[in-house]
Amino acid sequence: MNITKNLAVWVIIGLLLMVLFNLFGGTSGHGQQGQIRYSEFLDLVDQGGVQDVTIQGNEITGKLTDNKLTGNGTFSTFAPNDPNLVQRLN
Repeated sequence: MNITKNLAVWVIIGLLLMVLFNLFGGTSGHGQQGQIRYSEFLDLVDQGGVQDVTIQGNEITGKLTDNKLTGNGTFSTFAPNDPNLVQRLN
């Protein structure tokens, strides 16, 4: 009987560890945006590789015209205070 209780406790601990890893540590790529450097973002803008962007404060998120760089075609980057950014995006 003790062996069964011990085994059940270890199975529960293992399942909890798997859940925590998937919740906090696992990166499956589903719905997640690829983080890119701001300089990469500007290069992509100049090459026409950015389809659309959303700017919220210093965070830029958007969609690329090609999925190769981030896997799912979405990206995010941190933007320094760049007064020419909106003009460059137009």
